[in-house]
Amino acid sequence: MCGLVVYVLRVSSENDGSEGKVASTCDELDQVFRQVLTGRGQDGWRTVRRTSHGENKSWMMTVGASTLSLRGGGPDQHVLPREEVSEHGDGALLGWNGEVFEWTGRSEWEGRGSSGSLGTDENDSDAVLCALGMARQGDDEDLLTLLDSIRGPWALVYFDPFRRRLWWGRDRMGRRSLLMNVAAHPDIHGMNRNQQPVRFWVASVCPLSLQTENVVEVPTNGLWYMDLDTGRVSVIPRASWSLEVIPERDPRGAPRHENWARTSFLPASTRRSGKVFLPMKEAQALERFLSEMCQAVDRRLVGLGTRGETNIGILFSGGLDSLVLARLAMEQMSSNFLHASVDLINVSFGSAPFDSPDRQSSIQAFQELDKLARIQFCNVKLKLLLVDVSMDEADEKRSEIAQLIYPCDTPMDHSIRSALWFASKAHGRNFETGVVETSETKVLLSGLGADELLAGYKGRHRSVHARGGDASLLQELDADLSRLWWRNLGRDDRVVSAHNRELRHPFLDESLVQLICDIEPRHLFNMTLPDGIGDKMILRRAACCLGLSESLSQRPKKALQFGSNSKKIIESKKERR
Repeated sequence: MCGLVVYVLRVSSENDGSEGKVASTCDELDQVFRQVLTGRGQDGWRTVRRTSHGENKSWMMTVGASTLSLRGGGPDQHVLPREEVSEHGDGALLGWNGEVFEWTGRSEWEGRGSSGSLGTDENDSDAVLCALGMARQGDDEDLLTLLDSIRGPWALVYFDPFRRRLWWGRDRMGRRSLLMNVAAHPDIHGMNRNQQPVRFWVASVCPLSLQTENVVEVPTNGLWYMDLDTGRVSVIPRASWSLEVIPERDPRGAPRHENWARTSFLPASTRRSGKVFLPMKEAQALERFLSEMCQAVDRRLVGLGTRGETNIGILFSGGLDSLVLARLAMEQMSSNFLHASVDLINVSFGSAPFDSPDRQSSIQAFQELDKLARIQFCNVKLKLLLVDVSMDEADEKRSEIAQLIYPCDTPMDHSIRSALWFASKAHGRNFETGVVETSETKVLLSGLGADELLAGYKGRHRSVHARGGDASLLQELDADLSRLWWRNLGRDDRVVSAHNRELRHPFLDESLVQLICDIEPRHLFNMTLPDGIGDKMILRRAACCLGLSESLSQRPKKALQFGSNSKKIIESKKERR
């Protein structure tokens, strides 16, 4: 994981001292971005600056990255961006923020046989840079094809010195944050009337001084690039399809530019509205679902260490999603490591944190899981970390957190981001010992995606189903999954990564998502059954198969902002003001 930034500024072709002004501006931007990005990776920080004087335009470009080392050696081997020196004395630059869990198209570009996986000591940024160097020799579409063959979250910036292009983009789901300033179209690195360099940039986080209405989440509609000879911005598009959503108006917080909020850039095979599903019996669907869930969790253990000792954290409400993740993480870590620890992190707001719904459910769930671990997974140590947040603490961090989540700015964003920020800080009291401590884990698992895939938002999803049955509900679920890139994922990545931790989403594993989208809806949910039974029905049955009690597996959904009381505290503080 890392924090990325790239900015490109035009240098005047006349000998008027503008190059010095541009260099000075680059120095200032270096400091501004370093302040907001080093929290995302404290193992290293590096910037590489390039200046080019061409016939039509001259420009100065800086690529920078902070790094959290999780794979392929120590911090000295991880400092990004990687530099590949070309035969012509120039070099490609890669800023990579991602995890390669599987790579179906790697062999085509690297000629390494049919293997689609990386070695445990292999650095994925090196592998991506090598493959990009081969793919850039073909058509533009080859770069996107290569990147879309990667299974795992990613965001990147990539400078191709041969075509004089700067590329940037995110995976189809948008699981890693990347922002850009859209104000600079079409002459994106021109000079203004006062000869001050126009600040075009792409970055993981937007500094406060650069926050304007023109800053947006980089859409997942394709792979973007800037032609450095003309300054024009284009995109190599992914295939897309229109969302059939009701009501016709876009939801609050939707992107204001283009028609991104009403378009899906996910594979057409994940579209469930009007789909012919795979014929499957209920028992077979459950068996395959459980198998893919296990593999999805197992894949997200990459980078946690060798066969020795390791740990992982789970954002833990005690609800169904985090409960199943905890149970599967215990099983997979018990098999993969000699000694492992799982930190279950629960957050609660207010003067009486033990009164919050999530606090009570997390304690009950921990006690059941701990008994299970002592019997079946003796080499796994389970810990419940209770994070209590007072009204004053929440208010003290309000501005800092608001800067992180920008451009997300709805009331829901503010209540969720506070809960997520304090939970991912992971500083709280050990439930068993009473000792205040901070989790040492660098990786946190989140249950995001389960509700969007399995009809878990009981109020909205049940209302949609009541109006139009399964057909309308499937349209709504298509929209929910397709909107994660601007509604949840970028925001959550920015918040969690500020604590030098990486957020991983097993429910958004590509293979698991595809399987769920292939299973008949009647095996996934049944909205004619009560809350806690019909919603996320297949996941509740999976929980029972994993040995979890019916009382826990049938617990109704409680959203993070309500279960933790963050919404109540954040909004009551506003009223007091």
